[in-house]
Amino acid sequence: MPVDAAVVLSPSVALSLVPLDAIDGIVPQCEHHIQRALDFAGSHTVADVCADLRQGKAQLWIAGDGKTIDGIVVTTVTQYPQRKECFIWLLAGERGSAYSWPRINEMLGEIETWAKALGCDLVSLEGRSGWERVLPDYEKTKVILERRL
Repeated sequence: MPVDAAVVLSPSVALSLVPLDAIDGIVPQCEHHIQRALDFAGSHTVADVCADLRQGKAQLWIAGDGKTIDGIVVTTVTQYPQRKECFIWLLAGERGSAYSWPRINEMLGEIETWAKALGCDLVSLEGRSGWERVLPDYEKTKVILERRL
């Protein structure tokens, strides 16, 4: 399955992979969510993320009710020498919406199914420690330490 292929989801999951040729039309509606996710990272600007999306280096997933976009997930797929990994790079959404915490696992399940179809060996994400409580099926395998210079 190509990385930019549309994903057909069950009716209970309001998550869609945005095809590469639709990125420019959707991104303006998602910029505030992308910025919220980036506020914690500091490594990229919204323009940087948009460039990666347009070049197919990253994939944009949107969550919502079909009228509004309540949240986003941005993934990347990397082939390493010994494994292929789907990395959940950015994740942000509106609380109390279709993108609510209880549904995050269901939505990530759709991404996991997509990643498996691409031949990925694992799905990983990096985030604040609170994600451990929200994602009990994910295992903490490392800790990232940083020192600002």
